[in-house]
Amino acid sequence: MAYSKIAQAKYWRTFKGRKSQRRCKWKKRGVIIQIPFDTFYQTYLNKKECDFCGVLLTVYPVPRNNNTKVLDHCHITGKVRGVLCHKCNITKQ
Repeated sequence: MAYSKIAQAKYWRTFKGRKSQRRCKWKKRGVIIQIPFDTFYQTYLNKKECDFCGVLLTVYPVPRNNNTKVLDHCHITGKVRGVLCHKCNITKQ
C-alpha cells in the first residue's frame, strides 16, 4: 500500500515516527545499543543536559543550533558514549 507524501510527512512528525526514524538512522550509522531499544530511547528522551558541558539541550523540531541534542558514539566500534549538545559533539571529535 502506497502512502501519499503528505501522509508520510505527517507520520514522521509523530512520536512513533520520530522514534522509528531515529532507530533507522542510528542503525545505519552503526550505533550499537546494548540494552533494549525502548529503554535506551526513553533514557535518551529524558536526558535534559549535555553530558560534557551541562548546557540545557534543545530537541527537534527546533532548528539545529549549538544546544541541539545529539547521540555521541564511537565511529569505529559503534559504542554509545553519551548524549551531548551539537557543539560538544563537533568539538570532541
